[in-house]
Amino acid sequence: MGGSTPESEKILKSLDQRQREAVQTVAGPLLILAGPGSGKTRVLTSRIAYLIAVAAAHPSQILALTFTNKAAREMQSRINALLPSGGTRGITMGTFHSVMARLLRMELRDGWLPGYTAKFSIYDTGDSERMIRQIIKDLHIDKKRVEPRRIRAVISRQKNMMISPAAFEQHARTPDNKLIAQVYHVYEKALHGANALDFDDLLLKPLELFRRHPKILDKYRRRWRHVHIDEYQDTNLVQFRLSHLIAQEHRNICVVGDDAQSIYAFRGADLRNILNFKDSYPEAKVVMLEQNYRSTATIVRLADRVIKHNVQQVKKTLHTDNDEGAPVELIELETGQEEAEAAAKKILGHCSRVGAAFRSLPQYDYRDCAILYRTNAQSRNFEECLRAEGIPYRVVGGVSFYQRKEVKDALAYLRLLVNPDDRSSTLRVINYPRRCIGLRTQEKLADYARLHELSLWEALNRIPKLPVGAREKRVLGDFHSLIAQHQARLTSEPPHEVAKDLLKMSGLLAEIAKTGTDLARKKVDNVQEVISAIAQYTQDMQTGTLDAYLQSVALLTDADEGKDTANKVTLMTLHASKGLEFKVVFIGGLEDELFPSSHALRDADPKKLEEERRLFYVGITRAERHLYLGRAKSRLMFGSTRRFQLSTFVRELDDDLIRESSSANPTSTLRGQHLGGGLARSFSSPKRRQAFGMPAKAPRLPAPVGSGRRYTAEIRPGVRVRHPTFGDGRVVSIKGLRGDPREATVLFDNRGHKNLVLAYARLRVLG
Repeated sequence: MGGSTPESEKILKSLDQRQREAVQTVAGPLLILAGPGSGKTRVLTSRIAYLIAVAAAHPSQILALTFTNKAAREMQSRINALLPSGGTRGITMGTFHSVMARLLRMELRDGWLPGYTAKFSIYDTGDSERMIRQIIKDLHIDKKRVEPRRIRAVISRQKNMMISPAAFEQHARTPDNKLIAQVYHVYEKALHGANALDFDDLLLKPLELFRRHPKILDKYRRRWRHVHIDEYQDTNLVQFRLSHLIAQEHRNICVVGDDAQSIYAFRGADLRNILNFKDSYPEAKVVMLEQNYRSTATIVRLADRVIKHNVQQVKKTLHTDNDEGAPVELIELETGQEEAEAAAKKILGHCSRVGAAFRSLPQYDYRDCAILYRTNAQSRNFEECLRAEGIPYRVVGGVSFYQRKEVKDALAYLRLLVNPDDRSSTLRVINYPRRCIGLRTQEKLADYARLHELSLWEALNRIPKLPVGAREKRVLGDFHSLIAQHQARLTSEPPHEVAKDLLKMSGLLAEIAKTGTDLARKKVDNVQEVISAIAQYTQDMQTGTLDAYLQSVALLTDADEGKDTANKVTLMTLHASKGLEFKVVFIGGLEDELFPSSHALRDADPKKLEEERRLFYVGITRAERHLYLGRAKSRLMFGSTRRFQLSTFVRELDDDLIRESSSANPTSTLRGQHLGGGLARSFSSPKRRQAFGMPAKAPRLPAPVGSGRRYTAEIRPGVRVRHPTFGDGRVVSIKGLRGDPREATVLFDNRGHKNLVLAYARLRVLG
């Protein structure tokens, strides 16, 4: 190894003491525990460049593995900037899957794995599902018992855990697992016969190759003398075994990661890989990068206090030399709609100096702002409020809410209630979910309509005359009746109730939910959000109709939004935000059952809740200068209002880093609120109210009336009541926990049905 060189001095010059220590450790196993904003990528790329600069390794001896092609490109670019032109030629760099696919292409030329050639096909998820669908058909398995997507997910999970079809079958106990084991066996044979590999095989087959042919393993051990792995906390069992086999003899393995940012267990990531690194490499050097260069001191300390509630972690303390910055604001509002409005106003305040209350806020571009949430279903309110304020935005990690397939399917059903002659909507849903109205039957229906100059709906009114068989007439009649019955209900019932029943009776919700996967639950949430949006629209507009709602949605979903520009607010899930940073971050939905999720709260395994807390930690550390935490006390869920408790993650904090914003005036705040036992009210003091430009005497709010015996006895179905806005009406139903009613559905004499939150409805019982 050579000594110091001009290139190596240049590489070290911009690094702090800990970063230099990591870069200059050029031999043996090295674990770099890099906190958020600590310069992780800089250290990893600097170390690779340093190895080459001091002649500790030739570029061809270096293997660098990442998890995204974008990360690989960024690393390559940074290394190129640190070394003379051409100095990096020969480095093997890329994702696990891309590097191992290249390895297989090379080695299978010599027939090392019988039955496979170097011209193998790579099957993506869709290809795998189609193959599984054909296997189900060939095995004469009842299609109602299984779903190809679910079977593929189970098989993928077994592969990630290195469980073979035989081993899975041996431990299968339930009828479903025994059936999946049968499909798993045939699936593997089918892949082999097709000279095809799925994405999991791209990692498993090299592992098999190394174990069956030590000569090949030895070749790559001699070639790749220095192994680097980025985001090591995201590796699964197969990736751990692969890297360990390659580095087992020379021991030159450098892994970079942060156990506190391990948030992909659902993809197979195993936190134990980074926590137990020293078990595999007892002589490993550990370098802790705890200094944050990204965020204000307030944000860094808050993140540090959040993650310290986790038991399963490497102990470290984040710190920064950055300024204190603004306190983190907790914005507690009554509804999800108000939460979204507050987010839009905060962004406007930072980006366009709207209103006197915001003139003191630092100014940024829209691209500097992000709204983060736990699930994609939460984006609807934020999208609508940003549009209403004229704020440009982009949705990352998925299409815009109203462009998602399940949402468009739901809207197609609803459009038929308003306009049954809508041909596009009819063709979209007439056989979805499948109801034996195939393409041939649809063609005959369309031909009849064209011959008699009718719309498809008008043709359905003449079912006895249609040129189709008896069974087709029956199912076409069922579809026609389904739409017609719910269409008739619109004249007398709340639109969201009709919509909810239609989407349920059509089988759409059951079709979406039947796999039982996390993705399925998210899609169901999205359809439920449509129903909630209808309820919210009709209540807010008072005279709102389903027709008016659909027109408003049509305007929201126009494909052409005008000139596209990068200067947009970013909307994304917390999972998708990892690795990014923004000047202003708004995290929404900080309520128990939403974040943390209901599954994590109810699971007996505390690791599930700890992963959710790590996700919160990731969200917090995306913020550089300003962090806002949004919480709604109630949300519309499936057309009904539900009350939610403040997130466990916020309630467990007892510090002076968060200040609470008043729902009446989002810019008015207080420092030093005690969070541990529930937040104190910010504006109870007359002097304090006046200090923030508010009346000395707080307006008198109606007393919450959702839990007393007297109230329960008086407000009940059938009772006549009076509302200060809607007038007189009759209580139709009460929803909520026994002894604690939360919502009443009231049929008002002149305003129709209204769903009212009891604690704020100000209903008076009539004599």
